[in-house]
Amino acid sequence: MPIKCVNLNYVYNKKSPLEQEALKDINVEIKDGTYLAIVGHTGSGKSTLVEHFNGLLFPTSGEVHIDNYVSTNKRRKNKKDLLALRQKVGLVFQFPEYQLFEETVLKDVMFGPKNFKVALEVAEKNAKEALKSVGLDESYYERSPFELSGGEKRRVAIAGILAINPSTIVLDEPTAGLDPKGAKEILSLLKKLHEDGKNIILVTHDMDIVLNEVEEVILLKDGELIAHEDHLSIFQHDLEDLSLEVPKSYQFVETLNKNGFHLDVSKVQDINYLANEIVKEIKK
Repeated sequence: MPIKCVNLNYVYNKKSPLEQEALKDINVEIKDGTYLAIVGHTGSGKSTLVEHFNGLLFPTSGEVHIDNYVSTNKRRKNKKDLLALRQKVGLVFQFPEYQLFEETVLKDVMFGPKNFKVALEVAEKNAKEALKSVGLDESYYERSPFELSGGEKRRVAIAGILAINPSTIVLDEPTAGLDPKGAKEILSLLKKLHEDGKNIILVTHDMDIVLNEVEEVILLKDGELIAHEDHLSIFQHDLEDLSLEVPKSYQFVETLNKNGFHLDVSKVQDINYLANEIVKEIKK
């Protein structure tokens, strides 16, 4: 299910003293089968962009094509097929507590299918399968979602989206606030979902995730599209100028090179690759 932005512009608080141009003439196509990150400094337009993908926002001007749905400024007045769009593109917010509200985990995950008029028994079946797929067994069914850890809340939020079976899942800062173990578990889950056929779109500022997890990157700056490239090519840009942190492995390579090594930082893809290159250097 491709997503295509055509001359997309979005302005917050238009024609008011607080008017802010958040997206400026964005033209980009996200193809089916993607595992993609959207990166940029705070305020670059990342979250604004993805909120157009499932109808939370509508363009001030321009269009967003999601499969056969075309989102425009005028489309906001015709929302009868908006539910169908949200069955195709599910959005997991940065703070999962924003989308958790039922008294039990099972009821919370069932809410989505029920909202799409699925029969109660089917909604429950889908919810249980979704919870299982994110690693939460039946011992979680009757627990309050608000008593869970940050990582568990995020899993419940993801399960709530999986229960409606969208083809594309968008996650805003999926590892924010998680400890390293929790972050690793979430990223492993997302990789599996992608391998199972889901399109995964991440909004992130974590360039280590970009280096090690995704396949493509959209780079935004001040609401403008700077690049849409494979995940390694993006590191040819001046990340510091874009207010993005250089991946830890890159920082490590730079330190090694200052101390006599001769490693090509552009070829560092993961920790195993880096370790092998270090061994080769030592043996020279």
